[in-house]
Amino acid sequence: MTRMMLAVLAAVMAFGTVPASAQQKTPATQLLAIGIQLGHLREFVAKAQGFYDEEGIDIQLVPAPGSATEIQFMTAGRGTLGSIDMHMAVQQRTQPGGLKMSAVFSNLQSGVYRIGMLEESPIKAPADLKGKKIGVPTKASGSFEFLRTVAKLAGVQESEMEVIPVGFGPAAADAVTRGRIDALSTVFTDFNNLRWLAQSEGKFKFRELKVPQNAWPTNAMMITEDEVKNKRPMITGMLRAFAKGHVFVVENPRAALLVAKKLYPELVRDDDVQRQLTFVRWSLDESYDMPQYKNQPIGAFDLKAWEGTERYYKDGGLIGPNAKVADVIDQSFIAEVNNFDKERVRKMAREYK
Repeated sequence: MTRMMLAVLAAVMAFGTVPASAQQKTPATQLLAIGIQLGHLREFVAKAQGFYDEEGIDIQLVPAPGSATEIQFMTAGRGTLGSIDMHMAVQQRTQPGGLKMSAVFSNLQSGVYRIGMLEESPIKAPADLKGKKIGVPTKASGSFEFLRTVAKLAGVQESEMEVIPVGFGPAAADAVTRGRIDALSTVFTDFNNLRWLAQSEGKFKFRELKVPQNAWPTNAMMITEDEVKNKRPMITGMLRAFAKGHVFVVENPRAALLVAKKLYPELVRDDDVQRQLTFVRWSLDESYDMPQYKNQPIGAFDLKAWEGTERYYKDGGLIGPNAKVADVIDQSFIAEVNNFDKERVRKMAREYK
């Protein structure tokens, strides 16, 4: 045995195993359904604060706009974990050669889609969508499917609307405020952007077309069944890192924005912090951290709420009459994902400078 090998052996015996931070990390990809937007603040915080590193994960955050795009990425082996519309996962299970996915973490506690329009829009009810120009982020997004289902339940077919992809963020807001579209079907984060502009600038009034479907959750963190069976430690680590990010954001939203700025300085600007802080608080109250779930494990599924989602899917023809949302849900990760020192993370958030 060489002198160098003896020295290495002595070091290991003296200090124990190599610390996790020095071990080789497992590469993994978190898909971002709405791209580099504050709707993914929890992922940004988890990466910038080193929570993925703590779990031994070498994370890549990759934009993949829309659930259909995320499924394409996962099918091609280019994505590990993504927030995907539940009905698409159910559909995939029934299609020959479809990607078999499991919903393992409830990252959004209510429906994420909204239909909004200027106050003067002639659209007052879903039936009024007929003959109108409706914007969606992309036709690969759940917002598009949401629009089609709401319209269908009101007797309006897709062919009776002009559906226009307008993207996310400023491009979508511009399409609404300039009158290029009569309404916008989008994720609640983009809806809230227009809500803020209307309230703060007072140049226009913006309202929501309220529909019953908003009360039910629609999206969850998905992985493939192969990952459930063969990559459980990696998935658990990714979800636990996300859960740590969730705790940090809930405890100190302003600190969370400052953390995200380290990754994406163009996303969080000093002159825009108040608007973005309002967005984060709205998101927490409406979907991320709703009051009725505060005493539940992070990421747990409310199966009664998902029964409502299933009825909505079946009424809209998105899934077959015998399909079951519960067949996709796997809650077996939740207890282990929540096994971390939450107070340590809260303290980090409170003391962040």
